[in-house]
Amino acid sequence: MVPKSFQPRRFVRYQWLRLIRVHGDPYVLARGVFVGAFVGMTPTIPFHTVLILFLTPLLRGNLVTALCASLLVSNPLTIPMQYYLSWWIGSLLFPGQASWESVRALMSELLHTGLFGGLSVWSSFGTGIVVPLLAGGLAVAAPVAIGGYFLALYLYFLRQRRRMKALLSHYSALEGAPQGDSRRQ
Repeated sequence: MVPKSFQPRRFVRYQWLRLIRVHGDPYVLARGVFVGAFVGMTPTIPFHTVLILFLTPLLRGNLVTALCASLLVSNPLTIPMQYYLSWWIGSLLFPGQASWESVRALMSELLHTGLFGGLSVWSSFGTGIVVPLLAGGLAVAAPVAIGGYFLALYLYFLRQRRRMKALLSHYSALEGAPQGDSRRQ
């Protein structure tokens, strides 16, 4: 069923809830967030899922958290800002190689292509645009991914501690309760 309209708050809340409800080792879950945030912040739109599928097992992360984190940081609201920031930082690193108009043209071309069409679009624009854009994207993605890793690690350990505390209080309450019918002995 296709929704009538895109509701950004609902989408972000849904992805956030999926992200925090995943069970597992906090380190594995946080590595998944790292991969998803890193790939999601790079300007490699048609290749995000493929990169996540490749990097997540390589870094031993959780695939669900990687995909959720990628969707949280890279969605229709954030993509134009990511490309602009990647271009701006890339143009500082490689001055005079790419104009914002050429990056906008790349974005509009990528909007109408799939995975394999994206490969031809990226190659048709040449290294004058691709190198600064990717360099700027990597410069943006690294701090976001590292911050996301440590934030996720903190939140997953906090959740784990709260669950353990609740379980301990539940079991300690059971120990003080009557053990059942004494006539069955």
